[in-house]
Amino acid sequence: MTLDRVLRLVALAAALLLAAPGAAAVRPNVVLVVVDDVAHADVARLDRLQEMMFRTGTELRRFATPDALCGPSRVSILRGQHGHNTGITTNRRVASTVRALGLEASTLATWLADAGYATALFGKYLNAYGRGSDPLARTHVPPGWTEWYGGVPRRGYGFWLNHNGSVVTYPVDGPHPNDVLADLAASFIARHAEQPMFLYVAPGSSHGDAPPAHRHEGAFRDAALPQGPSFNEEDVSDKPAWIRGLVPQPADHPGRLERHRNRLCSMLSVEDLLATVLRALSDQGVLDSTYLIFVSDNGYQYGEHRIRASKATAYDEALLVPAVIRGPGVPAGVAIDHLATNADLAVTIADLAGVAVPSFVDGRSLVPLLRGDRPEPRVAPRDRHRAPRSAAEGRRSVAELLRRAARPVEVRSLSRDRRAGALRPVR
Repeated sequence: MTLDRVLRLVALAAALLLAAPGAAAVRPNVVLVVVDDVAHADVARLDRLQEMMFRTGTELRRFATPDALCGPSRVSILRGQHGHNTGITTNRRVASTVRALGLEASTLATWLADAGYATALFGKYLNAYGRGSDPLARTHVPPGWTEWYGGVPRRGYGFWLNHNGSVVTYPVDGPHPNDVLADLAASFIARHAEQPMFLYVAPGSSHGDAPPAHRHEGAFRDAALPQGPSFNEEDVSDKPAWIRGLVPQPADHPGRLERHRNRLCSMLSVEDLLATVLRALSDQGVLDSTYLIFVSDNGYQYGEHRIRASKATAYDEALLVPAVIRGPGVPAGVAIDHLATNADLAVTIADLAGVAVPSFVDGRSLVPLLRGDRPEPRVAPRDRHRAPRSAAEGRRSVAELLRRAARPVEVRSLSRDRRAGALRPVR
């Protein structure tokens, strides 16, 4: 028996340990929903999402995106690697760069397709995909995908999708992109339910201006900006220079309130999308053999530490994202505080599917966590954010990153605290 075969059998056995007693030994389906720029404070306002995922699954409360940008994070999700190993650390020409580097040749999609899975992507692929600034054509379909519906759905009404190599343009007065993605996903499930399936569902919500579906406009007309302890932080004297140069952000600014409310409204059609997928799985009789994972590609800052409408920083509001998994054997209504990262997703999904992963992956399977095991502590990975302007600022930035091991809210820097016990291992 080959080593590859042994690894596949071990991975499959681990997946079956999660299944309920007496469950059939079938390869599970996996639906991965990756939303755009969604913060913990956002999902707390989404009641149906809470019911469909968080109250029926296990939440990963310390799920980190070391490069808090869409492009690097999505490459990490598909490759199981962190940005310093993929070479993707910015949003510049991500799609064509990934192809040029040969990264598309081995991804979660190819691993699962080679193992007999029907695979499909719905929505956002990688930054600059199909744009005029990127030489990668809109008709490009990467390896490993049985069906492909990639495009730029974040603009709201009036968008395009690549339907398996043919570009389809939707009119401005046509359907909302999240409704289109929902219908495409439901159709895929109906046509492939007889074999194991992997669906990568990537709506554009709530990126940018996040136009909501018309039926949801005004749904959060009274919503205020999230204002946790770090919002408009009063004393920033111990922070890096770029933070000390920021001024407090008004919580009642009309433009910022409108943007926040639109972002929340845009997520209501994501709830509709998820409900459609759940219904399609149930109609085909495969819901009970399906794992569903919901995660954001990065977080978002509404004024925390005086940072306005931003991500790509080393603060928890940008790095730590909502993440939850439900499925056979996964405890319901449970929250885990163990550190996990976006590079773990590909490895975890492969583990659930009984598929061996390449040696280049950085991630770890989260299956043991879902079984209740507690792995060894791991160091918080950190990929490149804005470079410090001086050695002193660099020391402050590193301390800012490390201090999350000691305090849950980043309003005190440990850069001046030299006590040996001030910094503990990140778990």
